[in-house]
Amino acid sequence: LEAFTRRSAADGIAQCLRFGVTAVGDISLNPALSRPLLKEAGLRGVSFGEVLGMAGRSAQMPQRIEAAIDRSHETPTLRSGIEPHAPYSLDLAGYQKSLEIAREQAIPLATHLAETADEAEFLAYQTGAFRRLWEGLGGWNQDVTRATGGPIQALANLGLLDLPSILAHVNYINDDELDLLARGR
Repeated sequence: LEAFTRRSAADGIAQCLRFGVTAVGDISLNPALSRPLLKEAGLRGVSFGEVLGMAGRSAQMPQRIEAAIDRSHETPTLRSGIEPHAPYSLDLAGYQKSLEIAREQAIPLATHLAETADEAEFLAYQTGAFRRLWEGLGGWNQDVTRATGGPIQALANLGLLDLPSILAHVNYINDDELDLLARGR
């Protein structure tokens, strides 16, 4: 898996350079593999380390956070960032921890949000497609935080919109949520 990940990152970097892309927003579950390659290639941008850890897999969160905030490969033009993955793969306590770190260390933050219509149901009731996925992975437990009002409101309540952030997807929102995002950073 490590060789595949390294090769995939190297191929992506080569394609970027071939087509004139010189600045990237890298999102990686393995930033220790991708960041040295980005640094060596001289690309500018931010390498966001993904933070996962929910239910029966919450024990992986500290290791993911440590990898995300590792600044050993930073340059004046390549920064490390943190990417709490998504409300269906990281519970709200994990999001809170990620937001605190981004604020304290002044590092860039990105997240996947309102990616699917199933997120709101999962957050509010712990049911639906994501619950079935977690059960299928054998990683479900009842300790996952619930939040009503949808993923935008849940993360706004945690302070996400008070930080400069990149929000990937944002496919399933209503006008009130759009207004909430417009007032955020």
